[in-house]
Amino acid sequence: MLRDTDRLVRSRIHPLKVLIAQRAYAGEGRSGIGWKADQQIVAALEDAFISPSSGHADRKARLVALDVSGSMSDGNVAGPG
Repeated sequence: MLRDTDRLVRSRIHPLKVLIAQRAYAGEGRSGIGWKADQQIVAALEDAFISPSSGHADRKARLVALDVSGSMSDGNVAGPG
């Protein structure tokens, strides 16, 4: 189902959510959690992130900016750590 582009389009899942899921499932950033990621699932999530249905196929430049100034040190950031 992860490689079904029609299903991905209908689900309206944001590409960033797919990327976060892929990184979390692959175990990036974890320490001491005991599971082995299935590489076929990791690859399918990667394919879903870069598929034409994810909105990245238009080849437009994207800017992701983070405010890391002192005033931002009090809050939490949603998403991966």
